[in-house]
Amino acid sequence: GATWTALPAAATATAFTLKASDGLRFVPAANYEGRATALAVHLIESSGSPLTTATIVNLSGDGSQLSLSTNAVIGWSSMYSTSFAPTQVLDNQSGTVAVDAFGTNYWLGSDGSATGHILIDLGSAATLSKVDLYNTTNTSYNDRGTLNFHIELANALSGASPTYALVNPATVATATLNPGTVGVAPVAQSFNLSSGATAYRYLRLVVDSSKNNNPGLNEIRIFGQAGTGVGGTGVYSAATVDLG
Repeated sequence: GATWTALPAAATATAFTLKASDGLRFVPAANYEGRATALAVHLIESSGSPLTTATIVNLSGDGSQLSLSTNAVIGWSSMYSTSFAPTQVLDNQSGTVAVDAFGTNYWLGSDGSATGHILIDLGSAATLSKVDLYNTTNTSYNDRGTLNFHIELANALSGASPTYALVNPATVATATLNPGTVGVAPVAQSFNLSSGATAYRYLRLVVDSSKNNNPGLNEIRIFGQAGTGVGGTGVYSAATVDLG
């Protein structure tokens, strides 16, 4: 009474998931001789979403971009007004990032605040490889944006929203963001994260200095390490296990 489905061809960039309850069978071609094709698997160490059979995952390169919504922004230092809310750094997570539209699609800290931060909840712990940051110019005013910054990761919080504190944070990147160009869609500036094999749930971008002492950012995109599933935060073993 079982129903069998032909599986797709698999490669490192197009692996597929199987649940513990799934069965595998080898169906030889006509006149086939010899042993069944050897199989090897990556173990699923943690899954950020319910596991389904034959979901395609990318186990190569930097890993996939994490799937995040504006609700993932759970903390911040300040905002110029609700029209420049910090949630807007996660409002354009695919395709080309849109050019600044005043009061619509980028974050600004309060006037003259100089520094600031944004806290993002990844939903579950994930091993991370890099972030792509997209700076803002505050449209034609060209008077705001992020300069020096660092990124912290943690697995626990203290305090209350929106001014949570990270518990035992690890600083995994310290760098400078180049200014944007007025009237031009911002381009990704990529920064590697030195978090190793440790999985973290919370990421905080800390602006250490800003243009005219006015911090801001258009967008942030966060990427898992190789072995993070497409569109999610599943973590897979780096080594394979042979199936007998």
